[in-house]
Amino acid sequence: MAELAAPGPVRLRLAAHAPYSVSPPLFAGLVRRGGPAAVHLAESPEESRFLRDGGGEWAAFLDRRVGPVPFEAPGTSPVRYLDSLGALRPGLLAAHCVQVDGGDRALLAERGVGVAVCPRSNRNLGVGMPPVPGLLAAGVALSLGTDSAASAGRLDLMQDVSALQREFPRLDPAVIVRMATLGGAEALGLPDYGSLEPGKRAALAVAPAPEGTAEPLSFLTSGEARLEPVEL
Repeated sequence: MAELAAPGPVRLRLAAHAPYSVSPPLFAGLVRRGGPAAVHLAESPEESRFLRDGGGEWAAFLDRRVGPVPFEAPGTSPVRYLDSLGALRPGLLAAHCVQVDGGDRALLAERGVGVAVCPRSNRNLGVGMPPVPGLLAAGVALSLGTDSAASAGRLDLMQDVSALQREFPRLDPAVIVRMATLGGAEALGLPDYGSLEPGKRAALAVAPAPEGTAEPLSFLTSGEARLEPVEL
């Protein structure tokens, strides 16, 4: 998947920033190399508008920064646009996916694309919240991410765990914990991590809970849990 040679256990893969900032020829080059490995996708209403009709704040921003951009709006959603370029494929990790309708969700699932939701970043930027129940119902593989410090502040995944539970209080805590653990390992192609199983790497952390805690998974998503690494 757009993987480059690297020394030792290091893996290098090519990624694309977003549909509005990477040209179609560059996407084509990434696709030829088996990628992209990751992309910011369908994050904001302005991204959707720029791809739909070429207007809005993104068009004005690009015009101010680089002058007129020779880009013809595809007249479709960000998800469908990337699919038209051949970039939606198994192994792609798409961050955000806030602005997705039912057809987009079905397409992501059909193409085997993993989605990393970043609730604190989305909330801070005011772009909306990803339709997590709808993505799950469509069969999209979900993981949980922080996005960057520029939009999320502290890169603490546990803060996103509790933020997602607050946004979707009826979402099963077990689903959120899986997104933060095994879901992330699967999205990154790290089969040795993410769950407690024989033969997997013992990269562990604990969250001490008050005595008498009856629902450990609910405690983990409550915002009260603090992780401590386990030295092995």
